[in-house]
Amino acid sequence: MALITCPDCKAQVSTDASKCPHCGARTKPKSKVWMWVLGAPLALFVFFAIVGSNSPDADAKRQARAVIDVCMSDMKDPLKPAQTREAARWMCERLRDDFVRKYGVQP
Repeated sequence: MALITCPDCKAQVSTDASKCPHCGARTKPKSKVWMWVLGAPLALFVFFAIVGSNSPDADAKRQARAVIDVCMSDMKDPLKPAQTREAARWMCERLRDDFVRKYGVQP
């Protein structure tokens, strides 16, 4: 058991004491365990979210979704001729089926 100086009142306090017996000031720093318990999983989640969103597969999936969106807007455009809308419907179905086959989810 060693003695340290209280940072507030400068009295001698045991290293085993959590508070100064003279002024009640904390002599031991607060535990930082909670920061590790919450911070480490959060940091890992953010890291994998950033890495996963920048992968070539994610870029290809985003691009395929954008193409399907354009196709769907052409299919629903009432100003387009009926034949063009029918061709767009066929192409949209094909693109959607290819997307599901490749990625296993709906676009």
